[in-house]
Amino acid sequence: MVDFCGVGLMRYLGITNHIWISTTPIHDTVIHSLGLTSPPSYVPVSEIAEVGPKMSFLERMYNFYIYLQMYRVTQMSISHTNNLFKKYAGQDFPDIREIADDSSVVFVNSDEFLDAPRPILHKTVYIGGVGIGESKPLEEPFKSWIKKGKLGVILFSFGTVVPTSALNLHRKMDIFLAMKDLEDYHFIVKIDKEDNVSRELAETVNNVDVSEWIPQSDILESRGWGINIHRAELSGETLRNAIFQIFNNSSYKDAAIRLSKLMRSKPFTPEERFLKWTNFVLEHGKIEELQIEGNRLTFIEYFCLDLY
Repeated sequence: MVDFCGVGLMRYLGITNHIWISTTPIHDTVIHSLGLTSPPSYVPVSEIAEVGPKMSFLERMYNFYIYLQMYRVTQMSISHTNNLFKKYAGQDFPDIREIADDSSVVFVNSDEFLDAPRPILHKTVYIGGVGIGESKPLEEPFKSWIKKGKLGVILFSFGTVVPTSALNLHRKMDIFLAMKDLEDYHFIVKIDKEDNVSRELAETVNNVDVSEWIPQSDILESRGWGINIHRAELSGETLRNAIFQIFNNSSYKDAAIRLSKLMRSKPFTPEERFLKWTNFVLEHGKIEELQIEGNRLTFIEYFCLDLY
């Protein structure tokens, strides 16, 4: 979240007790707004997600650089929003960062076992998976598709954020050619509605079916974990290598099974966390006891630079 107008409008309308909902893993704009601790030495900047918690010297340098850039972007956005509200709502309008910091609870639509381990505030509540029900029996055509493939079925999807129509023709052809070479596996590929090129390419490959919508949770009920491929390195070769590595190394399947058990057997479901904390805030109002002092410090004070 870079646009803080919603935060200001909420206070302008007289709403003083509120809950912050992060629809994704905690972005650095949210981190800097709420005063969360995010050591760049081992917490990857979520906006790039190109490094893991264990970083080399150069990776730490790059992560720290992006961390500083995101801090700068956040401060610029807050400053711009402050100027707008003070211009139209009066000079006594409170600082946007103070309003954001007053959030009683921060809901994060991610799972603790999927995010890189990081420091969080007492008021941070993970609700990843909320609204996802139990898997259901597959309907056609997926029921038939899932039975194809001599060695199994592979679901290929970029999720809802990246439209497949945005991929250039060369990369698409390379990916479908790699799938064709893996003839013992059947691929179910999620594409967006406007991607007629991928739809035409799929017609030339016997072991590929495409769909604009996929019952992902039902298909992935017992599927494996994965290997990260950088977007700039995605090609037929890297795709083939990743698939071979996953299927020839049982540690990936073992890790996926363990992760699934950890996520499913947590003491409270995402729905329980969401409802209980929401009712808690409704009952007690603004939870000032969970506000952190660090968010009221300047950059120099926060990092104790004035002590040197």
